Amino acid sequence: ECDGTNTCKLTRGCVTSASVCGCSIGGVCYNNGDENPSKECQHCQLDPNKDSSFSSWTNKVINTKCTDDGDLCTRDEECDGAGSCVGIDFRKECEDHVGDD
Repeated sequence: ECDGTNTCKLTRGCVTSASVCGCSIGGVCYNNGDENPSKECQHCQLDPNKDSSFSSWTNKVINTKCTDDGDLCTRDEECDGAGSCVGIDFRKECEDHVGDD
């Protein structure tokens, strides 16, 4: 097993191309710290005391900066601690300028 010292016995996790322990998620081996390719507020974060960390994404901590929550009327996006990227709503200001060029 991965024991936090990069020694893998393959009872959990996987060995990455860099020969270190990683997360085995959906049949792919991710390096510790790799971001979920479809959800930027989740990453591979190995924790020797948490078996699920070797086979599932870990939510990034609250207030971690993220790039886009998909809403044009939000800004200053951050991870919410539950795996989603959320921004500060400035809809009123945004709606006042929709269509302005």
